[in-house]
Amino acid sequence: GIQAAVTAIPYVGKSTLTGLALDTARVDLIETDALSVGRRPDAETVVIVLTDGNTQESAPVFLAATDAIKATGAEVFALGIGQDIDQTELEQIASEQENVVLVEDIAVLG
Repeated sequence: GIQAAVTAIPYVGKSTLTGLALDTARVDLIETDALSVGRRPDAETVVIVLTDGNTQESAPVFLAATDAIKATGAEVFALGIGQDIDQTELEQIASEQENVVLVEDIAVLG
């Protein structure tokens, strides 16, 4: 299921580029023809962002990406994982305050 798929995502140990991730999701999954990516046209679009909440991009790049994905009408959730999470960044990602979730360790989700 979903838990197995998320657990199977390899950690590549590189930079946190949240804006790039949001732009990729928007372009490749939301703005692409729904049927070509397996989305039902009548289904609500939901984006779940798993992050350490500390992007390494400039503020303008990051904020442009958060604004662009929200402009699609998608319901965006921000799941911050770790102890040194930038709460403000998570709030900027999420489409509303109630869509921000913080956990210290991904294991608590399992």
